[in-house]
Amino acid sequence: MNPFGKTNSLLKGPYSKCIIYGMEIVYRSHGELQAQVIKSLLDSFGIPSYIQSQVPASVYAVTADGIGEYRVMVNKELADEAKKIIEAKSP
Repeated sequence: MNPFGKTNSLLKGPYSKCIIYGMEIVYRSHGELQAQVIKSLLDSFGIPSYIQSQVPASVYAVTADGIGEYRVMVNKELADEAKKIIEAKSP
């Protein structure tokens, strides 16, 4: 079982696995490194997080309508705390 929640199997198309019940997106980036840094930050505060993306296999960075974007997600109950941590640590 997924510790972060159930995936929404009712959706169709490329986003059929992108919604996870009980999770909220707290950060979006156009690079995996940025997303990993935020995930590590949240982990250091004891907030489990999950990185989700719909990155196409390509050597070129592509972002169109959310495709190519990395999303850092946390449990909804921890979302407000996670956002405060991210805002406090952002330059």
